[in-house]
Amino acid sequence: MALNINKQNKTTSIKLVCEVCNISKSTYYHKPKLSDENTIIADWLPRLVTAHKRWGFKLCYLYLRNIKDFKWNYKVFTEYTENWN
Repeated sequence: MALNINKQNKTTSIKLVCEVCNISKSTYYHKPKLSDENTIIADWLPRLVTAHKRWGFKLCYLYLRNIKDFKWNYKVFTEYTENWN
């Protein structure tokens, strides 16, 4: 939200935007660390989706969890919906 406010009105200072949104400046500048799991998921999903065009998310997820023995949770769904939905 703070980032959207600051993008809309570039003259507003970051300090003021953070105060209005009640967040710290470090939170405003925080960039999440990408894990190695994300790259593995991003590698597996396109192969599954192209090889099995009729598979939806649930079947891709169950295949990766049960057949390939990956113990992922929501990350697979997030990656799937962002790129292939």
